[in-house]
Amino acid sequence: FMLKIELEQLDKNIQKIIDETDQIVANNFRKKVGIQYKSENGAYNPVTEIDLEIEAKLKSFLSKKYPDFGFLGEESKSEIKSEYTFIIDPIDGTTNFSSGIPLCGTALVLFFKDQPIYTIQSFPLLHERVVAYNDLIRLNGEAIEKINVKRRLRLAYENSGSNEERAQLVLKLAQNGIPVERYGSSAFDTNLVATNRIDIVVLEKLAVWDIAATLGFASCCEDLAAKILTNHKIIDPENKNTAYKHTVVFGKKEFVEQVAEILEN
Repeated sequence: FMLKIELEQLDKNIQKIIDETDQIVANNFRKKVGIQYKSENGAYNPVTEIDLEIEAKLKSFLSKKYPDFGFLGEESKSEIKSEYTFIIDPIDGTTNFSSGIPLCGTALVLFFKDQPIYTIQSFPLLHERVVAYNDLIRLNGEAIEKINVKRRLRLAYENSGSNEERAQLVLKLAQNGIPVERYGSSAFDTNLVATNRIDIVVLEKLAVWDIAATLGFASCCEDLAAKILTNHKIIDPENKNTAYKHTVVFGKKEFVEQVAEILEN
């Protein structure tokens, strides 16, 4: 297991390359970029040439710095080869990015076996970067302070399923007095929870790179919890096909069980 000082050095290394990928996002925002659609979900799952460029750049850098570590990436072939695995989402919120909406960012989580030990989400168009390791979450370098919840419950929701499934879940929550917000990016939703701006997020039927950061943030803050409602493994050496559909409830502990119970019923 990586020592505290080793994680601090890893953070410096990763923030350096994230500075470079952030610049790529900023330089190409609201510009004409090549876009294609994954056959799995058709027009609902776009990938741009910027997604591909960023993932390739991250994997190239990290494979040189950490040659024994494995990778799970959204846009390229995954490789699990050690107890350490980087999970990469080059641009979470690709539809937002390609539509000129700045709610998008890069997410990277390092797992040791099945435990997250380092998490970073960077949103260059919002000038925000959230990092979590060694039991601390930081927003733009400043530690997140504990905030008591005194507002009405705010819940964000993302789902890769059908419009009918989305409507059913939103209705179920509304019937229990819980309003739902959507931002089009699981990373942005997760960031809002980790930085105490909303209370909870439900990520339903999403891939491992969409939900990995919830586990990373929850592991670094005693006030947060992430409850996975599906049975798929996060890191599965026996099956490198990562197109699993995970559902997770992530947020302040006092709300996670309440929302999970509503969904499970």
